[in-house]
Amino acid sequence: MVPVTFSVTERAHRSIKGGASYSTDIGPGISAGWEHRNFLAHGEKFTVDLSLATQERRLDTQLVKPFFLRTDQRLKFGNIIKEEDNDAFETTGLNFSAGIDRDFSNKWLLGAGLVYGFEQIRDQNSKDNFALFSIPLFVFQDRRDDLLNPQSGWTLRFDTAPSIDTLEPSTSFLKNRISGSYYQPLSSAGRSVLAVRIAAGSIAGATTDQVPATDRFYTGGGGSIRGYGFQLAGPLDAGRDPLGGRSFTELSTELRQRIGEDYGVVAFLDGGNSFDAIYPDFKGGLRWGAGLGARYYTDFGPIRADIAVPLNRRSGVDDAFQVYFSFGQAF
Repeated sequence: MVPVTFSVTERAHRSIKGGASYSTDIGPGISAGWEHRNFLAHGEKFTVDLSLATQERRLDTQLVKPFFLRTDQRLKFGNIIKEEDNDAFETTGLNFSAGIDRDFSNKWLLGAGLVYGFEQIRDQNSKDNFALFSIPLFVFQDRRDDLLNPQSGWTLRFDTAPSIDTLEPSTSFLKNRISGSYYQPLSSAGRSVLAVRIAAGSIAGATTDQVPATDRFYTGGGGSIRGYGFQLAGPLDAGRDPLGGRSFTELSTELRQRIGEDYGVVAFLDGGNSFDAIYPDFKGGLRWGAGLGARYYTDFGPIRADIAVPLNRRSGVDDAFQVYFSFGQAF
């Protein structure tokens, strides 16, 4: 046997972060955050995140207590203060949340919580106050080899949340969402990667008008169907403003090719739509967008720039193209 001596130095407890993004449909955005990884001297993590964009201002705080009752479980408390102003709605609100996450075998993560939120929402038809009480539940599996630049693996997530408006108890609904992604290397060195993403959702128990505008499903934009404006790929009213829906579906395919050590190119196709019905109604078809992207790979992840065109362009609604800049791959 050979004696081995380990010398361990504790990492600094505090860190700060910052980010920036830009797209032609929602404009510029910046973000900043502060984190303390030993907030109450027992490994608790406290984070404060601020994001400022043309259509949304948001402040998130969260406290995570590890090893809650067992080593694979975490207790979380959160608070969100937000203000949004987009073509679909205007809202000011805050919510409070508490929940528990637990790791299970084979990298499964399960969570449950309670959320109580207050919002004042103005949409195309009315201005209303809501006080929603929700019980969100989720199950998540992450088999990616890298969070910011996956080259192999897959993810799967299912979310469900029964909600009731405590100001109007007759308004209640159940919101479900499922999503997944898959990454297949096409070369032994992982320089060529095929990436696929699919997502769908449904809201049951209330009509579209009864569901708060902030809880409806919208499609279109940089994180959804590129080539279309933010929230503009779904149903619109007479003024060409997004209405949102009780269901949606999205699918995306990317072919990612690394060039040298620092650069890469991407070709992609996105499709989807949101629907007034409880389940996706494909009679109206899907809206498709396609484009090309460039990547600059840094030590912490890729910087991406995408340009996309709507393949089902509507006169007076859709621009000829959209441009997106941000950190990390699109999915």
